[in-house]
Amino acid sequence: MYLTMSPTDVLDHIVSLNSKAKHIIEVGSYYCGWAKYLSDKMPQATIYALQSPSSDKLNHIKDTTEGELSEFDILGWKKHMKGQLDKKYHQYYDFNLYAQEVNSRSNIVGVLTTSPPTHWQQNYDICTIALTKDPNENYKQYCYWRTKGNPGSVLLLAAYNLLPGDNYEGEFSTRKELIDAIKKMDNVTEFDHEHIILHND
Repeated sequence: MYLTMSPTDVLDHIVSLNSKAKHIIEVGSYYCGWAKYLSDKMPQATIYALQSPSSDKLNHIKDTTEGELSEFDILGWKKHMKGQLDKKYHQYYDFNLYAQEVNSRSNIVGVLTTSPPTHWQQNYDICTIALTKDPNENYKQYCYWRTKGNPGSVLLLAAYNLLPGDNYEGEFSTRKELIDAIKKMDNVTEFDHEHIILHND
């Protein structure tokens, strides 16, 4: 089972763009759903599943003001995850489950770090970023990870639409402003209403 919050069709697409990838980075691993899917699709690759240990960055299934996107079921992801997880995990984020999912595949490497990491040396062939709705945070992540790709690499950013009442500090206040800024730097494509792709071909 893949503990994912969104469909995997976009993953099939990026795999088709770089089917011989050797190094994959998953930024915002949660419970390694995308990492496991990519592991099964690309057994030749080493997959680095980056998950923040910072308490203010964790997504909790329990309704709480702690963490991020955890106060109530903003996007329907809690209901979705409850359908996949045993009841004992319907609480705060569980690092034991993260470790269990990392160890379910021999080619997944768990990395506890908040992104962008302070010291990161491994470049990637495929990178996925799925962290937040905040367009300013997504821009920061994109600008960092776009510099770490090998020739032919693929970078996937989950850029979600903001909801009424969302207010983030920074230059960007909408998804459109984020996408427009990225398009000034790179020739990206919009796979759907949530995901943009940079292919360094």
